[in-house]
Amino acid sequence: MQMPAKRSKLKATLLHSTATASAFSAILAPQFLPGLTTTAANVLSGSFLACLTSIHLLHRSIFQSLAWSAARLNKDIAALHDHAIVSTTGADGNFDHVNHNFLAVTGYEMEQLIGRKPHSFYHPDDQKRYRDILRYLDRGEAWTGELRLIGNDGGTVWTQSTILPRMNRFGKRTGTISVRTDITDHRAMVGMRDMV
Repeated sequence: MQMPAKRSKLKATLLHSTATASAFSAILAPQFLPGLTTTAANVLSGSFLACLTSIHLLHRSIFQSLAWSAARLNKDIAALHDHAIVSTTGADGNFDHVNHNFLAVTGYEMEQLIGRKPHSFYHPDDQKRYRDILRYLDRGEAWTGELRLIGNDGGTVWTQSTILPRMNRFGKRTGTISVRTDITDHRAMVGMRDMV
């Protein structure tokens, strides 16, 4: 019967650790710790083996925690993509990703967006806000507010937008992630209520 891969790997690690501990007690301990009795060397090698086993178990626990966290994060990201209009830009400021909701709301095809600047799709009255948004992002701060996008059909799409900078370890902006909600219908209802 073949041993499962994880158990086999653990057994090999423990055998290697035991061999290392035995080598320590037989070869290294007498050289580096002269006068150490065989019993003391065996106790020391047993402690060494216990330490190696603890390190292995800790490593495995950390790896399992990271794997669980990554799976949870992927589910959270999937939920965000299902609900919101999401886009990202690279260091050049051009779209490098737009989700299916962005395409559905604006009517554009992916090829029409990727490689283009997001503000080129802003409503003309919102173009002037672009520099203000960049100032927030360059300071490492998120910007939140209403922005109008121009759809592929020329219509206006009102969005509640949050734009977050992606920063490198030196504090330099390397891109953005934008999360938007379509509020066009809400704005239309507010406009009609104000007319009454």
